Amino acid sequence: MKILKRKFLRASCRIIVIFLGFTVALTVWHFPRTTDSVAARTVSDEDYKRFYEHSYAALNSKAASADSGITKSYEIRSDAPPPVEESSEADHIRAFVREYNLHDKRVLDVGSGQGALQDVVSDYTGLDISSTAARFYHKPFVVGSATELPFPDGSFDAVWTIDVLEHVPQPEKALSEMRRVLRTDGYLFLHAAWDCRPWAAEGYAVRPFHDLNLKQKLIKISIPIQDSVFFRALYVLPIRLLRLSSARLPGRPTVFRYNELRPNYEHHWTWDSDAVNSMDAFEVILWFTSRGDRCLNHRRLFSQFTIKSNPVVLQIKK
Repeated sequence: MKILKRKFLRASCRIIVIFLGFTVALTVWHFPRTTDSVAARTVSDEDYKRFYEHSYAALNSKAASADSGITKSYEIRSDAPPPVEESSEADHIRAFVREYNLHDKRVLDVGSGQGALQDVVSDYTGLDISSTAARFYHKPFVVGSATELPFPDGSFDAVWTIDVLEHVPQPEKALSEMRRVLRTDGYLFLHAAWDCRPWAAEGYAVRPFHDLNLKQKLIKISIPIQDSVFFRALYVLPIRLLRLSSARLPGRPTVFRYNELRPNYEHHWTWDSDAVNSMDAFEVILWFTSRGDRCLNHRRLFSQFTIKSNPVVLQIKK
């Protein structure tokens, strides 16, 4: 009996060591190493702007006037699949406006696309990098970049941005700019495609096996495992704990960390094939709270550790 117990304990220890080693390896592999200062810039500003100029130019006025919530302009190019209606995101924005009494406040929509939300508030300004989106607006619209907002400090009572940050080559600069143009105690609503998958650009999840080489087939086979909550938790939670520990050290505010992605501007295989970075919502929360801002919809520590994609609502405290 003692021999069996010893064998069981040894086997258990081996399994634990292997599991911990696997977890450490995944954590190291997926740890966000990129910051704006060291980014390789996988896409140039010219290519980035040209892609979205073309995307908006391909839209017709009928599609632009449809009040279907929030749509991604590049999702409805002539060579792209039909748009995915995101009425839940529109509902989130309307709830955000109601909860913080923003109906008559000055609001900026960063990456506003077709301006689908321009009538949610009375004092609305839309901003997008593409000048060809201007024809969709009956309220103020400004051509500009999220990383260089053409507004004075403290210009707005609220800012929202939806499905934009994952397409911005320098996301920390965009966060800093949105914080700058908000007044003290202003509100910020952030929703991005958090944790964009690196296989989206080549469409491995949707392409047939006969269209892929051996390496690509192996990636496609592994996607259900890599995309499972359990697998992702093995590295997401340790990374968040490490980042939280770093943020709580006295000293400077945190530097925003993310992973760069190479976008596919030639063929839109699937949602976010054109994403240029993969970021975690928890990293966004740390970036703002380390600067004294308040996260309003993730007050408990545990809620910040959920893997589910959610908006982040913040109140700016300058």
